[in-house]
Amino acid sequence: MQRRLSTTGFTGLVGGGLILFCAAIFASGLHIKAREASPSVTVEDVPFMPDPAMDDDDAAAMAEAAGIESSPDDGGAVLPLEPETVPEQTALPPPSPAEASAAVPDGWKPKLLYRPTASAAGRIEAQGYQIGIADIEPVDPGESCGEGANAWPCGTAARTQFRHLLRGRALTCTVPDRAPAEAIETTCSVGGEDVGTWLVAQGWARASEGGALADAGDQARDAGRGIYGSKPVLPAVEVNTGSGLELPVPPSAPSIIAPAPQAAAPSIPDNRGAFPPAPTLPVQ
Repeated sequence: MQRRLSTTGFTGLVGGGLILFCAAIFASGLHIKAREASPSVTVEDVPFMPDPAMDDDDAAAMAEAAGIESSPDDGGAVLPLEPETVPEQTALPPPSPAEASAAVPDGWKPKLLYRPTASAAGRIEAQGYQIGIADIEPVDPGESCGEGANAWPCGTAARTQFRHLLRGRALTCTVPDRAPAEAIETTCSVGGEDVGTWLVAQGWARASEGGALADAGDQARDAGRGIYGSKPVLPAVEVNTGSGLELPVPPSAPSIIAPAPQAAAPSIPDNRGAFPPAPTLPVQ
């Protein structure tokens, strides 16, 4: 005979199963919610730090096993620094022969001097400075070149040409900060051109014996430039002796000069125009 369950037992069995099923679902939901709320943890590579208590051999062995390359021990020696790479600088233009040979005293530096005046070819005055160009022998304004009829004022001509070079432009001279009371010798340039080199090359100054400009002075002498040349030939000047104030004389006008006395009575011209007849001179 089959054993049948009573209605009360069957109901209790089904209810217990439902309760277990709901509890399982509730527990699964709590587990999923806890996983979503927990922060994610990223595992990073942690560098190997040897234990201070270990000796060097054990630390090296553990580092090698972990795949960490260790730098060789230098014993605490100080390694020499590598020399720094210095960038290449732009090469400056070479100085002129006069600038290279002139010894610049300590404390002198290039300075811009305005409104220079030339008292001679190679002598300058500007802003309280009295400057003589180095490595040259200035030509005195009163000096004369040539002999006899060929003599000419070359000193004045040299000063005039030097003034044409300056033309009121500013000079760059190597001078002390303050103008001294006495004259100084130094190098100057105007418009980027060395003054001493220009004067000697053009023949308007003599190069100092054995100086840096001696070769330029020899070339100027051989070429007959400046003071080494002959007397300049001035262009011919046309002189006009005519005057624009002269008025034309009409052909009928008589001469204002009285005729020379004659032994006989002067003849009276027939055509006298509107003028009265000339006076009759006594017979001598």
